[in-house]
Amino acid sequence: MFDRITDQDDLIQSTSTLDTNPQIKISVRTKSITPNVTIEMIEFFLRRRGLSVEKRLDSKTDENFHQWTLQLKENNGK
Repeated sequence: MFDRITDQDDLIQSTSTLDTNPQIKISVRTKSITPNVTIEMIEFFLRRRGLSVEKRLDSKTDENFHQWTLQLKENNGK
């Protein structure tokens, strides 16, 4: 699955591979809406779409992006 959500010139991009180890990687530009976006808000957004997060695998920030990798529960979308 590949999703893009745009807010003017800002871009949130996510990818996931739905297999036995489903993961999603989320990147948010640091100089955009990031102060208003938290990992909790992203998890809430995913839950509202039927995707439950099992655990947070990775988190990093550089001068351009905040990035998170989340492991989804295997029974999502069933």
